[in-house]
Amino acid sequence: MVDPFKAPENTTWTSVSTKLRILRTIRIFPFILIPDAVIIVVSLTNRLTTLTFAALAIGCVVATIAFYIINSNYKSWGYLLRQDDLWIRHGRFFQKLTVVPYGRMQLIDITAGPIERFLKISTVKLHTAAATTDAEIIALELNMASELKDALSSQAKSHLQGI
Repeated sequence: MVDPFKAPENTTWTSVSTKLRILRTIRIFPFILIPDAVIIVVSLTNRLTTLTFAALAIGCVVATIAFYIINSNYKSWGYLLRQDDLWIRHGRFFQKLTVVPYGRMQLIDITAGPIERFLKISTVKLHTAAATTDAEIIALELNMASELKDALSSQAKSHLQGI
C-alpha cells in the first residue's frame, strides 16, 4: 500500500522552525494555568487541601498531554519544493497534504503576529485561483520565509510564462 503522505523518492520534507513549540505553548498555557490557578486559590482560601492537590494533579496531567500534542503537531509540519508544485503536509492525528501547482499561485502573503515577531518567525500563505486551495506554512524563520517567497515567486512566474 502506498502512503500518500510520504515524500517521493530522493526527496525529504523541509521542517518548520522548532519555535513552533514555543508559540503553541505560549498560546495554550493561559487556558491551562489560569483556571488551575483560580481553583487552587479558591481551595486554599477555603482550606480545601484535597481540592488543591487535585487541581495541581489535573493541571500537570493536562500540561503533559498538551506538550505531547504540541510536539506531535510540530513534527507533522513540512513542505517540499518540487519541479512543478509545492507540497505541504501537517497533522499527526488528522493528516493533510496540500499540493499547490506553481502556475495556480496568485498571491503570497507573509504574516507575523506579536508573538511570532517576538520569536522571529512568520507564516507564508499561498493564495491560488481556487479559494478552497489556499495553503499556509507556519513558523518559518524570517530568512526561510523570505527565501521561500522568492523561490515561489520565481517558480510561479516561470510556470505562467510557459502557459
